[in-house]
Amino acid sequence: MRLVALTAAACSLFASVALAQETPAATAAAPAAAERNLPGTTVFSESQARTHVEQRGYTRLRRMEKGADGLWTGTANKGGILGTFSIEKMGKVNFVPAA
Repeated sequence: MRLVALTAAACSLFASVALAQETPAATAAAPAAAERNLPGTTVFSESQARTHVEQRGYTRLRRMEKGADGLWTGTANKGGILGTFSIEKMGKVNFVPAA
């Protein structure tokens, strides 16, 4: 009888641990959806966007414009390489060297 009670207690303990591990994984995907670049969303004015990019080591910013999606793009120089940049909604600067 003791063995049955101990086995049942151990099984319920393992089941609760397994459920507890699954819960954070389900909620971890929610912030990624909230951080997507949605049309018309930006947190920067033009001068803020320029300062934000320059503080990350980019120079000679040109052709900065706010796209139809509300996000800033332009051309810049980074480490002696000319390319295009874009600023994501959350402030990440993406750079693609010119071909």
